[in-house]
Amino acid sequence: MHLLIAWLRALVLLGLLAVFVQALGTSVIRDRDFLALPRSQHLASPGVRVLLPARDRATPAPRHERLRIDVLVPTLLLSLDHPGNESFQLRLSPGETVQIRPDVLEGITITSTRWGELHWQSSQVRIQPAKPVPAPAEDLPAWKIDPGHVEAADGAAVFALGDRRYRGSLTVLWNRTKELLAINVLPIEAYVEGVVAVEMRSSWPIEALKAQAIASRSYAFATLLRARAGAQAWDVNDHQDQDYRGTGHGNHWVVAAVRDTAGVVMRTANGVPFAPLFCASSGGYTTGIDGVLPGATDAGGRAPLREIMEARADPHCLEAARALGYLTSHWTSTAVLKKREIQTRLIAWLGARRDRRQVGYVTDLRVARRDPRSQRVETVTIHHTAPGGAPIELSAHDFRMMIGPQLIRSTLWVGLPTPVDSADPRIKDIQIVCQGYGHGVGLSQISAWQMAQQGMTASEILAFFYRDVRLQPW
Repeated sequence: MHLLIAWLRALVLLGLLAVFVQALGTSVIRDRDFLALPRSQHLASPGVRVLLPARDRATPAPRHERLRIDVLVPTLLLSLDHPGNESFQLRLSPGETVQIRPDVLEGITITSTRWGELHWQSSQVRIQPAKPVPAPAEDLPAWKIDPGHVEAADGAAVFALGDRRYRGSLTVLWNRTKELLAINVLPIEAYVEGVVAVEMRSSWPIEALKAQAIASRSYAFATLLRARAGAQAWDVNDHQDQDYRGTGHGNHWVVAAVRDTAGVVMRTANGVPFAPLFCASSGGYTTGIDGVLPGATDAGGRAPLREIMEARADPHCLEAARALGYLTSHWTSTAVLKKREIQTRLIAWLGARRDRRQVGYVTDLRVARRDPRSQRVETVTIHHTAPGGAPIELSAHDFRMMIGPQLIRSTLWVGLPTPVDSADPRIKDIQIVCQGYGHGVGLSQISAWQMAQQGMTASEILAFFYRDVRLQPW
């Protein structure tokens, strides 16, 4: 009897083990083979809302004093505050120009080359394709069509702001008496195509482009989940988030990379989407995400991302910099800072954060702490002459962003800040030698180029930079 019970238990355990192995194998195969699915088998693309900052200033601002919009295809301009009211709808033809400016009391003034000047008591208007593709499943009025699911035929640009052309539609929100917000709404795959085309060279290997497409889509998807949960008017900011310049910057390889990975996003081991960071060049050693976004979590706000994006050696970066001819831009660069400029920028930086500490003339810049693994600088101290003023300590990332990320290209500093001669023999400038380009978290783009050159797939490239993640549909 005992022998029979033992045999039965063994059979049950073997059965459970077989089910587990099959489920695990199915999961691995699904993650591996999802990239190969035909586009028609992927789930419908959600829309993304991109805040377009004004570009007529030295520093792009999210608010516009007026908008000049060039119409590129037949479009419909309508008020979202007066749905179905044809008095608040205009049909526009290619070649027309529309100017929109804010007016008092939530009003918008529209000036058209054909319709003249119109004042609408409306807080939000939209320009959208007159014949959206794909056509809605049911015969919906124009104001009910979800602009995140449609665009013009063949992915054509619908409107232009300055020298940039955009797909999808444009929503203009009255923000206050002299301010408008411009939000480009389009399918997320159209957005990803625009991002990949400017974040990575279109001539790079297809597997590197695919890796970038998945990373950019994952970032947009996780960010929009959080934006919608917080009832924010937009999902991603073109200036602060990924670089996005509309459409027309890529080629057929970019289109293929986005198409072949359509719907694929990265998730944590628990299946939750997250926003992966990426940079131009790791400089040979990535940094942990807590050095840039302390306490960053997944889209659900629960699991910390420090175990997914951690500091690790990147042996592919130097090889890539040499092969691409990027040694003086993406591997080693030198910045020379004037002490007066550090003081000016520090005063502005503290003021923006309502920090009332006084800043005197800067006398020295020192490294306070380095990561013992990567040797990246974690914090710096700025010594100054304000009476009773203690040295001001900043994270190296904040210091880099304060001075300018194009000048201080990395937090991986070779040696210490060094005094060097300036034009004034009485004053010394400060020289910093940087290794790498960007914040150093996650995928290093030039390293991805090298890895793809060596035959690695997009999923293998991503697995190198992001630990224990899944590639799955949304």
